[in-house]
Amino acid sequence: MLVAGSLVFVVPGRAMACSCVPPPPFEKAVQEADAVFVGAAISSEQTSGQRGFFPSTYGTFVYTFEVEEVVAGEVGPTVEVSSHSSGASCGIRFREGARYIVFAYEGRRGLETGLCSPTERINETVDFGGSPPVGEPPAETPPEISPDPPPSPVLLGAAALVAVGGLLVLLRSMLPAGR
Repeated sequence: MLVAGSLVFVVPGRAMACSCVPPPPFEKAVQEADAVFVGAAISSEQTSGQRGFFPSTYGTFVYTFEVEEVVAGEVGPTVEVSSHSSGASCGIRFREGARYIVFAYEGRRGLETGLCSPTERINETVDFGGSPPVGEPPAETPPEISPDPPPSPVLLGAAALVAVGGLLVLLRSMLPAGR
């Protein structure tokens, strides 16, 4: 019982974290990217993370952009860029119809981007005369994947019982022999 109960402490939950180094200056970021463009997100398609009959917004999405201006790289009038849907996995969710400056990099699935790139939403015409674009944060951010729900009362109760049981075993081992 004690061994089975202690497994509660060794079964990990889903870890969520995204950690990025500060972005380089604009000119260097353009040089490091495989493609940089200004465009509007016109569609999205979930390519992974689908769970059978139950819809899921967690996974990888491929976004199609209508390109307005190419800053670097070879990009056609439309381009597909993939990103994870969760910010915890350094992904970006693009809102259809919104304009972005996208810094994309060649990955396993073609062009990819994420939170650690200088990609951002823009709301005004951008002039790329060597200066970075001026962007504004979105008025509404798309809904993020909610964090894991808090542990259930049953799980907390089981953990408490295991802790008390362990304490009792420890106290019993400290008593003198023969009692």
